[in-house]
Amino acid sequence: MTTLSQRVTELGLGALRPQTILRVTAAFPGQVAETGAYVQADSGSVCLTPDATSDPAALVAQLTTIEATLNAPTLGTPTFTVEVQLPEMLFERLYETASFGQQPPSYVTFRNTLYQQLAVGMGQHLPAIAYRLATPAEQLQVALRQGPVAPERPIVAARLAGVVASTAPAGLDAAALAWVRDCWWAMLSAPAALPQGPHWQAAGAVPPVVATGWRFDQPLPGQEMAGADQQLLVGAAYRRGLRVTTLDATAELVALTAPANQVFVQAGTLTGLDRAVTQAVCASKQAQKQLLGAAGLPVRRAALYTDEAAALADFHASFAGKSLVVKPNRGHGGAGISVFPVPATAAEFTAAYRAAAAFGPVLVELFIAGTATRFFVLNGAVLAVLECEPLSVVGDGRRTVAALVAAKGLTLDPAAQAVLNGQGLTPTSVVRRGHEARLRQHAQAGSGVSVAVTAEIDPSYKKLATRAAAAVGGRLVAVDMVLANRYQPFEAAHPELAAITAVSLAPSLAVHATPTVGVGQDLAPLVLTALLAEAATHEKS
Repeated sequence: MTTLSQRVTELGLGALRPQTILRVTAAFPGQVAETGAYVQADSGSVCLTPDATSDPAALVAQLTTIEATLNAPTLGTPTFTVEVQLPEMLFERLYETASFGQQPPSYVTFRNTLYQQLAVGMGQHLPAIAYRLATPAEQLQVALRQGPVAPERPIVAARLAGVVASTAPAGLDAAALAWVRDCWWAMLSAPAALPQGPHWQAAGAVPPVVATGWRFDQPLPGQEMAGADQQLLVGAAYRRGLRVTTLDATAELVALTAPANQVFVQAGTLTGLDRAVTQAVCASKQAQKQLLGAAGLPVRRAALYTDEAAALADFHASFAGKSLVVKPNRGHGGAGISVFPVPATAAEFTAAYRAAAAFGPVLVELFIAGTATRFFVLNGAVLAVLECEPLSVVGDGRRTVAALVAAKGLTLDPAAQAVLNGQGLTPTSVVRRGHEARLRQHAQAGSGVSVAVTAEIDPSYKKLATRAAAAVGGRLVAVDMVLANRYQPFEAAHPELAAITAVSLAPSLAVHATPTVGVGQDLAPLVLTALLAEAATHEKS
């Protein structure tokens, strides 16, 4: 007579192991201020339950994030319940190939019986499992979870409860979680022995990462592979008690679910607040200039080119002797931009044109001296303002430029070397103590030095920023300006005081959270509130 383990082997059902669904509940002694999609509490106990998944690493990463975002710095050491839901195809194939008598059991009865047999086998191995997991054997419990459907009440999962926390950051690591899953599979294929597994190091009285909590200006535990903006928004969502579902990790696309509605976010700030046509407008600097100029806002005079010969002809006729900016019409994270505070030669202009043309049509505009300033605008209000200075290093009289750059964790790319050459420097130059060597000709938010000036800047510039956002139809945007003096009020009679250089969708949260100088601002909760309010409005309509 063929045994269960033989049938599992003959049918190749072990290949279904990666499809096993895992669910974990962490029970902490203590209290929390707020509950939500993943956090439940009763008298003296807090339970965290991440989303069920077949990926042990993803489950542990989410558990780490939930723990880190709890508003509960005094929780004690948890115990875990690890639940496995075996693939339905496993039961279907075993049922189809089984040799029953004249009265075969129903599929649900067969399925329940198999789960019960596996539970008995696991129970016989509890002393060995307890040894591996550094848990007292009397504390471990094997149980089965049944569904509510009567009369047969199908068993939907098997549980191992009472597992103590380990010294892993979340109190549980992916390798141990995978091993518990494999123990259940061993009861199918080799019930006499457990698979090789970890020797768990118990946490003892040391609480896991919950004790430290997470600050918005630090990487979010469990989400380190996501971009900084995504981490901030996801962290705010967990703290709000929302359900966070990763739709595409490589695209940083998530769904955030509240009890009444759901919103989608990409890379932290690309949201449904702005229409697709607004995205098209913000992608074209020339389109922006037309709209901003028509609204009476200060912009640099510019011309758009798709032909190098025409651009060079205009350079000789009009641009020579003038300070210029040459850049792609469509933004590429600062790439392809050349700034000439000192008028360029024909050769320099040609090289700048070709660098920008690698990204499509080229915009040539007049350069205006001043400080690059970024405004974060949400629903017609400026929430934060940064002054940005170009990326640079400061000489110490001893080290080369290359060594100074390496000490700051930067790289000398071709663009940086070209800027150095324009200053008469090379990577091997030793810059005098206290003197600056610029690595970029222009300032860009997120690189170089950023200074938080939200409370200091004259309100007239905030009004310009909100007018600029409205002119392009943007609700969640970054407005970039060049300002002569942030303290001097703007006057239409003196357009040289300010020039709006760009309006961009998906403004960075991280640059405002971690400025080089000044106090950072966590804008993610405000963005989240706006998203949920918008979703609620659509739900009602």
